[in-house]
Amino acid sequence: MADKNKDLIELVAELLIEVQQMNNKMSNVENQLSSMDTRLESIDNRLDKVQDQLDRNTAGVGELRLSVLRLVEQLNRMGELEQRLKIVEDHIFRKGA
Repeated sequence: MADKNKDLIELVAELLIEVQQMNNKMSNVENQLSSMDTRLESIDNRLDKVQDQLDRNTAGVGELRLSVLRLVEQLNRMGELEQRLKIVEDHIFRKGA
């Protein structure tokens, strides 16, 4: 009986050691998860900033596009006016000659 009790005590002691080792590993995993959570929050904040910048850039590109379209319209208008002026000049100088 004493041998059985001794074996049982040794088995319980080994189990306790394994439980402690598992607790230590679990603690390490929890620390790693906490660290990863902190890093993910940092990445999330950076992504928010990048999204805000992208939104501002997109709005700026839209404004620039409109400005370019207006400039093209003005250049076309100037081209039309130059053509009309050329016709008038040709007509005036032909009559005068």
